[in-house]
Amino acid sequence: MAQGCEGKKDENDFNCTTSVSCNIAHEINNYLTSMSLSLQVLRLKIEQTSNESIIMHSIDLIEWYLYSASRASRNLMAVNKLDKAAFQRVNINTIIMEVVALMAGVSDTQIHYELSVAVHVRGDYMALKGCFTHILRNAIESLPEGRGSVTISTSSCGDKIQIDVVDTGCGVSRDCISKVLDPCFYDKGQGRWLRIGACRRV
Repeated sequence: MAQGCEGKKDENDFNCTTSVSCNIAHEINNYLTSMSLSLQVLRLKIEQTSNESIIMHSIDLIEWYLYSASRASRNLMAVNKLDKAAFQRVNINTIIMEVVALMAGVSDTQIHYELSVAVHVRGDYMALKGCFTHILRNAIESLPEGRGSVTISTSSCGDKIQIDVVDTGCGVSRDCISKVLDPCFYDKGQGRWLRIGACRRV
């Protein structure tokens, strides 16, 4: 009986790992697709404008997608590990503004932010940036045809920090609300909440 339970656990662990790996692979593909689209947009911008800042924004976006794809591939080798050596003092508001700027370049969704005074934490800068990118992207994808708005706000009380992301989408069903932080959960029907569970360990 004990061996049967152990075998079932091993099977569940294998299935979970396989699911997470597939989701990460899908994420890498999303980044590569975004890079391809960004290159097409960059080509048009170069032909239509001489504004260096507009062109540089597209280049920055492509570099971010490239780094994110590389980091996602490394996550395949260490799904449950977080590099504590990368921890540093970071300004959450700065990261959020950078993520908003990146997403605003690839979406017509209205993105607003209401940030308190400088909010600092110790953490992995790129992991936090990736976390907020996943959350914001999923909020945008929850909107019908990308129409609507997303508002990000930060506040602090003592040594606690609260970050709220509110969108005007239809919300999360009761069946899914308890599963969205599960690293093995992926809403295949909507293609949403991809790797949101990974944000839990950041």
